[in-house]
Amino acid sequence: MTGAERKAIYEAVEGRYSDPTYSNEASILTREVIKLSEKWLKQSKITPKISRREARKDLKIYVMDNINLNDYKKSYFLPSFIWVFIATQIISYIIKMIIERHTRAV
Repeated sequence: MTGAERKAIYEAVEGRYSDPTYSNEASILTREVIKLSEKWLKQSKITPKISRREARKDLKIYVMDNINLNDYKKSYFLPSFIWVFIATQIISYIIKMIIERHTRAV
């Protein structure tokens, strides 16, 4: 992904999830999800035969296996069940954007 593509994702997330209570953590989480997604894209074998839905599911499993929203040592951690819900929504939104823009899945 190019810098402009990463910036577009950041701006889309900030526009959609603009609550100032979580803005810093959402930004850090966005960077982490993009980093993991880029790693997944490099190692995955997405073909046109795979649907976007399947690709999104695979990427979400990979991201959720590598991110712990309850790890208090992470800079994106907030001690709130509401944050976990919002963070999950942010992750799903980023994954949808990445799969649609950066894979050949149909």
